[in-house]
Amino acid sequence: MDSQPTYQSLIIAHRGVPEAARENTLASFEEAWSQNADGIETDVHLTRDGRIVCHHDPVISRTLFGDLEIAKASYKKAKRAFGKGIREGEHLPLLSEVLETLPEGKRLFIEVKCGPEIVPVLKQTLEESPAPLEDVAVICFNPEVVRDWKEAVPEVKGFWISSYLRETYLPYQANTPSGLLKKARAANADGISIEQQESLDKTLVQYLNNQGLEVHVWTVDAPQQAWWYRGMGLHSITTNHPEKVREYFSRNA
Repeated sequence: MDSQPTYQSLIIAHRGVPEAARENTLASFEEAWSQNADGIETDVHLTRDGRIVCHHDPVISRTLFGDLEIAKASYKKAKRAFGKGIREGEHLPLLSEVLETLPEGKRLFIEVKCGPEIVPVLKQTLEESPAPLEDVAVICFNPEVVRDWKEAVPEVKGFWISSYLRETYLPYQANTPSGLLKKARAANADGISIEQQESLDKTLVQYLNNQGLEVHVWTVDAPQQAWWYRGMGLHSITTNHPEKVREYFSRNA
């Protein structure tokens, strides 16, 4: 068994706990807290009437009437299309609702799935929220969004997301450590969130840390793999199974 890692990587629940409740809903996030996650990650889009909703895809799939594009719909219409699940809190939530229910000391990673047009609305939403700004981070594949966010709200961390050598988002491609650093610097990012892969090793983490950047990883569901990443000194590990990862860490500490 590997020796105990010296860095206590945060365990972040990916869209809550999707296997327990509809992802990106209050019920899913509540399950994450019950599983002792250190934080949650949620995806956000901007509706036509300027509301920020938590949903991964840009459309809400509807069986009878086709797909509803969130950017072209009001929040009321989008919420109705999303419907209600079996559990309480399985509706389409506003980001403000998530912020209001964020437990003290827990973290929230907000992944922007649209463009820079969301920045002023997101800024206002956080300013009106009871959640401490130091507990929130904004993350995005698009470095322009991260850059605009840091210009608007420099006190709230912004992380650039990369798949690195698995990169399929061609406009945001970076296939070398120096390429990652260049993209992050251009975005004025506080760190990089990298897709889990063998290429994300301790050498790369140390290289980026030495440049003043935090390093996070997504999405790691195997507890043994999460333990391996924890030993690298990563700032957080995003997973669909926070309880299993937490239990594995506790058994091997």
